[in-house]
Amino acid sequence: MVIDYIKGFLFLTIYFLYIYLLGSIYPNDNSFYKKIIYGYLTTSLMAGILGVITQILFLPWSFFAITMTIWHILAVLLGLLMIKEKKVNLFRSLLNDIKKHYFLFLLIFILLFLQMGNYPGFWLSNHLDDGFYLSKIGIPWQIDDFHSENLVSGFGKLHHIDSYSLNTHELEYGYYLSLIRIPTTLFARFFMAWINLLITCCTVSYLSEILFRAMRLNFNYPISDYATVILIVFLSNEVLSREMNLIDMQDMNQISSAFYYGSVLVRIVSFIWLIAPFIKKKKINLSLIIKVLIISFVLLTKSGVALPLIITCIISYLFVFLLFRKSSSKKSAFILLAVVVLGNVVLYMACGNIPLLMPIKVTSETSVHLLNSFIKKPIFILFLISFIGSFIFKSKLIYKYNLVIVVCYLLIGCPILNTFTAAISIYPFVLARATAALTCFIAFTAWIYLLGIIFYIVKSQRMLMVFGDVSTALLSSFVLYTYGVSGGAITGLDKPGEVPISKFYEVIFENPALTPKVTVEIGNILNEASKELGQRIVLSNMSYVIDNVDAQIPLELRLFSPDSIILCNNHRYPQNENPEFGSFSLEDLAIYDAYISNPDDVNEVDLKSVIDQYKINTLITENSQVNFSDLGFHLYGTTSEDSDGRKFYVYVK
Repeated sequence: MVIDYIKGFLFLTIYFLYIYLLGSIYPNDNSFYKKIIYGYLTTSLMAGILGVITQILFLPWSFFAITMTIWHILAVLLGLLMIKEKKVNLFRSLLNDIKKHYFLFLLIFILLFLQMGNYPGFWLSNHLDDGFYLSKIGIPWQIDDFHSENLVSGFGKLHHIDSYSLNTHELEYGYYLSLIRIPTTLFARFFMAWINLLITCCTVSYLSEILFRAMRLNFNYPISDYATVILIVFLSNEVLSREMNLIDMQDMNQISSAFYYGSVLVRIVSFIWLIAPFIKKKKINLSLIIKVLIISFVLLTKSGVALPLIITCIISYLFVFLLFRKSSSKKSAFILLAVVVLGNVVLYMACGNIPLLMPIKVTSETSVHLLNSFIKKPIFILFLISFIGSFIFKSKLIYKYNLVIVVCYLLIGCPILNTFTAAISIYPFVLARATAALTCFIAFTAWIYLLGIIFYIVKSQRMLMVFGDVSTALLSSFVLYTYGVSGGAITGLDKPGEVPISKFYEVIFENPALTPKVTVEIGNILNEASKELGQRIVLSNMSYVIDNVDAQIPLELRLFSPDSIILCNNHRYPQNENPEFGSFSLEDLAIYDAYISNPDDVNEVDLKSVIDQYKINTLITENSQVNFSDLGFHLYGTTSEDSDGRKFYVYVK
């Protein structure tokens, strides 16, 4: 496992140098943040184009891998050539940036360290969502045709195009994983999370650069590095944060234990990428439109959650742009406002009378509820004070920026006015995540304003840095406190009680692949059995209690045994049209549970029927007292003892 971490850190180093090189070829005002963002956007754009082509045309993995390799080689060669022409000492520039922005890198590792403490989220596969994303990262390059297979269960499926055909975030990182070959869970939860944290920190710091200039504050130190400190708050335990009335945000747990998600990155950076670079523009030209289109495409390749955010940002920006441009444009601004209001009113009325559109109203109400809840939190009052305080700088850019935020709020969280946003979101959880994005955007902006106001008062950069350091320490301690007091609770229903903080990191230390070690061991046993006996059709319980929390072991088994078929995963990721396995249901699983609990003749007959129907040739159990020999199975492999002294047994036939 040490070798896996070495390979992972080597990958991070190369990837960082790669995007730094690409970002350095653009005009970037010598901003480290811009270099990283531009480099990331460039490689994500090309990966997105190649990935979408691969998925829409159902091309083999080899096409994506080969074209990505060609792209990387050309990008490096072109980048080095352009750097040479610009006569830039890239090595010296890199060393200066690392030295100058040491706190930003320290903050990234603090954030990553805090995430590593939230093992209950890992074990539960982030409320079962990890099954899809991890499988899309770790499996396509290991099988013949990833288009014709449900990657989580292994069931065959027909080729079809859906909204996920535009999402290439996991495909791109699957390419990198195929090069270094380390456990998918480790790669995603640690190394991909580090990259997303780097992009997040650079993005928020870039926003602070813009706002600090608008405040006419000039620093000798990189104070902008402290802009992302407030993100630490969102790593706190979701259950306890809600009970403490601190914050209540859709899927906040994903920030603390699934930062590798493309949707998490989208929620955090979308508003900043689509608004901050253009807020001071005096005209809308072709160059600006192309940049917005490129950013929008990249965001959509990360997650479909980007769509309502993109539309909201464009409408808000256009309104504020027209309003502030000149007197002749104000009429256009109010025409746009009238069209948006009238359109939403008409759509809202239609939702109340046309049954087909009624779900839109439900989606709209979800967002309204979440944002109304947010503005009632004490933390929102602190944010509001910061926003009011920003007016002391008397900056036109800040006035415009604040108005954009207000319009975004109305389009996402105001009754009736958010109807169109709800319609393009389609699902309530998508718009709920859009409200989470807005919450983060408001928090980052308020924190930046607070830093500016403090400097305006104390006139001391050193004092401001001390404030940032102390805030980092206090907020980090608070996050660890929420982990310990909540005992790692991940739903409002389970409250395991207070647990020492050291326990959380002890569990991670004992499971370095960032998944229960029994998952790795069972997966390896299945992989060996597949090679020796042929494809495994596996029957297992859906979850097991490991380290005092629910562990969704079956969802991650195919990461280690990609040829296996895991029947119970059909419950979370159904492939019901599959003629062989699509009918597998909870009732079938209940028959297996009944036999494990009481292996009598009646239950044996029922289980034999299930085994015959689905041609099951592998059984997994933690019950050492059950022997499946009467059903024609024999023990093939046993795991080592877990933290509770149990073993898992794999039977085959």
